[in-house]
Amino acid sequence: MREGAAWFFWIVGLATMNSLFIIAGSHIHRFTGFGVSAIAGSGVMQVIVSGWFAAGLLFLGYCAAEGQKWAFVTGMAAYSVDGALLVGSGDYLSAVLHAVMLYLIYRGFSALGQAQGSKLSDAASAAHAG
Repeated sequence: MREGAAWFFWIVGLATMNSLFIIAGSHIHRFTGFGVSAIAGSGVMQVIVSGWFAAGLLFLGYCAAEGQKWAFVTGMAAYSVDGALLVGSGDYLSAVLHAVMLYLIYRGFSALGQAQGSKLSDAASAAHAG
């Protein structure tokens, strides 16, 4: 579960790298960037929008690491919409990176569901035996 949540932090790291690329004037930034920042306009606006989106994902990653299902769901939904914006803008390579990250986050979400299901079945077994 924590491994899946940690991918939110990797995404934030890539977004930070993306912002540095934008500030440096590099054209590499599209591969590691967000769809919301790609449609934001100028370089400065891209960095600002990317920073806010990354801050939201950082918060969701922290909550997901604490075992909060809503954080996984909200983060995956937001990142999916962001990936759809990339597809809409024709940036398929970044969209593929988004899809891989979403899969890795989903694995953490799935593990959380299995862990909670296991706890419920253990509690039911203890109640039935008692």
